[in-house]
Amino acid sequence: MSIGVRLIEERKRIHLTQADFAEKVGVSRNTQINYESDKREPTSAYLQAVKAIGVDVDYLLYGLPEDSLECPFKLATFGAEHSVISWKLCREHASGTILSFHPSRMTERNWYSFCKTCKYNPIDSKPLSTRNNDIDGVLLTLIIEHIEQFLSDTSIEITPTKKSFAIVMLYRYFRGGKTVDKRMIEDTIKLSSA
Repeated sequence: MSIGVRLIEERKRIHLTQADFAEKVGVSRNTQINYESDKREPTSAYLQAVKAIGVDVDYLLYGLPEDSLECPFKLATFGAEHSVISWKLCREHASGTILSFHPSRMTERNWYSFCKTCKYNPIDSKPLSTRNNDIDGVLLTLIIEHIEQFLSDTSIEITPTKKSFAIVMLYRYFRGGKTVDKRMIEDTIKLSSA
């Protein structure tokens, strides 16, 4: 599901029309339409504005609810009373970061395998053949250096998962020919840490 589709869901969740939503966050209705139709990616200023009116920005960017979700694997394996997990745990299982290969940990391996097809999976699992594999190393290095410098200059801390999502989002934005904007990088990191 794209950011635009999730943005529509969030706008409807807080019961606003496109025009009302656009007015509240300080953009034109056409800009709102472009964001919702994935013709443009939201700016960091826009994301800060939507967060201020109650939009779940973690869900908007990463596809996961801010607090928790009902895990389909846990529901099927352990029943409804044990099926709610945090989005952090969901990402850890989907990425395999808590995967253990000890024979007594078979449940974790099954969980990880199940995550590959789960609708909540935040990890991009498209086959490599559909991706553009040409990576601009200079641009990627510049973004990461700006992020690391900003984090070392401030007391802001973000999880590795949020940092990687921020890097990917910024890379996609700046790769479209945009000039690398240090302020946008800083605003994105501030938003990721909130």
